[in-house]
Amino acid sequence: MSYILIIIVAYFFLRIVGKILRHFMSLSNVGFWLLMLGLLFIPHGAWISLAIILGRYVIAPIMRYLPKEKEKDYSRKKGSKSDGTNWNTIIMLAIPIFWPFLILKLFVKDKTLPNDNSPFDYEQHEKSNGR
Repeated sequence: MSYILIIIVAYFFLRIVGKILRHFMSLSNVGFWLLMLGLLFIPHGAWISLAIILGRYVIAPIMRYLPKEKEKDYSRKKGSKSDGTNWNTIIMLAIPIFWPFLILKLFVKDKTLPNDNSPFDYEQHEKSNGR
């Protein structure tokens, strides 16, 4: 009886979420997310759902941008640098490592103190501007 109740609840939940998502996403993305949400109603299906999401949004982009085996082009002469390191890929993969530091710097950075506008500072300012 509990499985029938779970199926009924899942059906209505997925219909409502599908209608909401259709306003924001393409049909293929809606189908993907409905499948992921549907797997949550299956026992131990959350692990499968998590593995598919990680594969689609983490592993696939990394594999897409990894350097592929290049064919040798003998028509051009290479320069003296032939180490084969693709720095663009290395920097792109290192960016998520630095996000926490950048966010922390945004909130914790030193604020400049307001200027007290002492008369001496104002005189020096006037002298340096040639007045």
